[in-house]
Amino acid sequence: MRHLTGSNGDRSRARRLAAAVLVVVLGLLSSACAAPAGTTRAAPTSAATQPGTTAPEPAGASGVLRLWWPTPRSLNPLTAATPAERAVYDLVYEGLCRIEADDSVSWQLAENLLFLEGGRQVLVALRQDITFHDGTPLTAGDVVGVMTAILDPASTSPWREGLENVVSVRTLNDQVLEILLAEPDPWLAWALVFPVIPASYLDADPFAPVPGTGPYAVRLYDPDQGLTLIRQAVSETEPGLDEILVKAYADQREAMKALEQDELDLVLLDGQALPLYSVRSSLRLDRFASGELLLFLCNDQVKRPLNDTAVRSQVKLVLESWRTAPELPEWIATGETGQLAGSWLTRTDEPVAAAAILSGHNTQAVWADKPLQLIVPSQDARRHELATAAAGELEAAGQACTVVPLEPEPFWQALLEGRYDLALLSATLPDKPDPGLLIRESRPLNFSGLDSLAASRGGLDGFETWRDRFLSLKATPERDYSRAEQLSADWQAAWNEALARSNWSIVGYPCQGLAYGSRVLGQLRPNRYHPYDGMKELWIWSSPSSSSY
Repeated sequence: MRHLTGSNGDRSRARRLAAAVLVVVLGLLSSACAAPAGTTRAAPTSAATQPGTTAPEPAGASGVLRLWWPTPRSLNPLTAATPAERAVYDLVYEGLCRIEADDSVSWQLAENLLFLEGGRQVLVALRQDITFHDGTPLTAGDVVGVMTAILDPASTSPWREGLENVVSVRTLNDQVLEILLAEPDPWLAWALVFPVIPASYLDADPFAPVPGTGPYAVRLYDPDQGLTLIRQAVSETEPGLDEILVKAYADQREAMKALEQDELDLVLLDGQALPLYSVRSSLRLDRFASGELLLFLCNDQVKRPLNDTAVRSQVKLVLESWRTAPELPEWIATGETGQLAGSWLTRTDEPVAAAAILSGHNTQAVWADKPLQLIVPSQDARRHELATAAAGELEAAGQACTVVPLEPEPFWQALLEGRYDLALLSATLPDKPDPGLLIRESRPLNFSGLDSLAASRGGLDGFETWRDRFLSLKATPERDYSRAEQLSADWQAAWNEALARSNWSIVGYPCQGLAYGSRVLGQLRPNRYHPYDGMKELWIWSSPSSSSY
């Protein structure tokens, strides 16, 4: 993203100057700033596993596409808590910025960000002539109202994460707002993706249809029939999907039953549900990397086998080699799909591969005298499958390893009390890049539960040196971070070295999935940020199908 910097002079003068310059200059630069540096508005490459060929579009109007979501508690998109809800609202609402499939950002409702005061003052210029679906113009006051609601201490909005550094937000004029930060945040754009709605709807009835600015608008909501969405800005001759009906079901299992009975056309499946349906060869599925991260934690406490650094480095080397093997289950994102997931956290073009770093710690194979205890939560069949495969790799290399499934409460108790050697954990990546989240002493909300497990732990020789070197290389707004993975070489090298020496071993990203009904022609370009990307291009047969899965 193009970041502009100013001097550290008087704040009020900077505000007046910036506001005045922004109105004039941005009008001249709008074509150059239509997207952040290094990004385009082109659609991301599909991560589908069965791309095939798109069927020719039949003549005539498309039918109504039917989606699912859980029974909503509100139609306010700021309160959406489940992936299915957020995926639906992504069709209706837009943010100031948009995270693309490759973790880059592009503009949506914003036109530019101007960083002043060493990065602590940010001016956001909005695109001009944007209106909500009800015809009212978008103003900076709407954005300020939404941000104020999200940042309210009483709010439980999931969009709060990533905005922790925001001290205040206010309007400078109808097209420009000011955000003050407690400290500079080069990744701020990745947090400015919350749905923008008219400020007048923030206190509306929970089930009042809320206008947005996206490709579809809410036409009506009926608790019994569902939520009806209508495509915007459509000419009579423009083909594509004009209407969507979102129906409520208790969970994904019930939604899949409805798909089999031709009551739904698309079902979004999370990483837990997808493996249950992957074996059905007749089911048309798209797989794409989710925001979930699976990783091993090594217990290096005194009197545990992995307290021996030679044993621990050997175990990590085996796990690192195993996770890149082609034998991993198909529900783990690999290849192009895997590269698009958390690219700021794991890279395939690392300056020094983790395996090479770990090999430098091993002059000969050293193993523990007794079997390692690898604990997994018994209710997660995916992790049990992975743990069994990893234990087999360790056994083949010479290290005995026993998989110990535990119920949720005993599992966490064993973690907290250190009664394990290896633990296979799961956590959700934040949308906003946080490259040091596994080695810092504080972590994002979704990783906060790991603080008590590893904050004070050491690692292999040199871990603290590389960790401190990485943490000292602070990102600044003066550097171009338009793509989350475009860290400087010194950042990337320090991160790779520290992570390889840490007590963590990343496995990968489980896939989410989209199950297609037989009425659907065309294919989406799903990714973890926008599962329904490309929705307008689908075509639906108007009559139901008689086939089932």
